[in-house]
Amino acid sequence: MNWNIFLIIAAMAVLCATESEAQKRGAKSVPPELEARLKEFFVQKEDQARALAKEENSEQAPEVWAFFKAGKEGNWNNVGSLYRTLRSGAYQYEGTRSDKRLETMAWQPVNEAFGAYEGFSQGEEDYVVTFGREILESIPRGSIYFGGTDPGRWLVTAFSKSHAKGTRVSCLLRMHSQMGCT
Repeated sequence: MNWNIFLIIAAMAVLCATESEAQKRGAKSVPPELEARLKEFFVQKEDQARALAKEENSEQAPEVWAFFKAGKEGNWNNVGSLYRTLRSGAYQYEGTRSDKRLETMAWQPVNEAFGAYEGFSQGEEDYVVTFGREILESIPRGSIYFGGTDPGRWLVTAFSKSHAKGTRVSCLLRMHSQMGCT
């Protein structure tokens, strides 16, 4: 078996099965080694969301911008709280109300930022980095990557260099979802 594939499988198994210290404490903090990367990811996702909202000429729920601000500041409790509020009005989740301001292209960068936060906060730093980077580095340049699980998509997206341009690889939602990212 290829060493990279073995590392990816091992990292995924540990990532899914291991409780991080933050989880054991009941908190969802981000390991300090990953926090700068995640804050920068929130900056990039906000830029992408603003460009999409402008292109679509669509109004966004004010909590969208508060969500990105909280992520850029590392206020992870507020990130979780704001996302739960936003999610309650999102179209793709069962049992939610429909908020037309979340039925826009800008909703996807919100999901991606929160997914990265979840992945970063739920796993041990070494495994999160190994999982995200090893998968990304194993994909040939110019490819389209279909993430089959939430961590399989969010972490790879979080470690890619350009999300809006898909410079190295384009990451797409799981097959049953409606929208993709580049």
